[in-house]
Amino acid sequence: MSNAVLGSGLLVIGAALCIIGVLIHLSTRRTYARMAPVSGRVTDIARKSTRISAGPTHHRHFIYAPVIAFTTPDGRPVTFTGSLFTGNKARYAEGDIIEVLYDAEGRTPPLIAKEKTYLASSALVAFGLVGCAIGCFLRAL
Repeated sequence: MSNAVLGSGLLVIGAALCIIGVLIHLSTRRTYARMAPVSGRVTDIARKSTRISAGPTHHRHFIYAPVIAFTTPDGRPVTFTGSLFTGNKARYAEGDIIEVLYDAEGRTPPLIAKEKTYLASSALVAFGLVGCAIGCFLRAL
């Protein structure tokens, strides 16, 4: 396969990844804009066991996420577990007050405001730009 054909293919794939990343970013931004901030209280720390394999040995490792309770503006109580589990149990403590983003329409589950992320869309755009750069380089050879 010639460099020009391979470069053109990478250019097309890279551009597609960039477009998909931008569309996901815009959709995520609209979702976050629709969500209202409310104060929540950490009521518990959820613990989940994971298994880590290192060659022939396996270890049990625990990861943690806060369980948060809040009241919606219309007075309905809501409890949920944060979606970002970490190995750091001390990140949150029972009784901590944290900001929660809540979708009154119920289309998106609540989330901790600090967990708001654009990681997936950013990664797609980054990979797309790398693909485009390599594609342009190969076409120039």
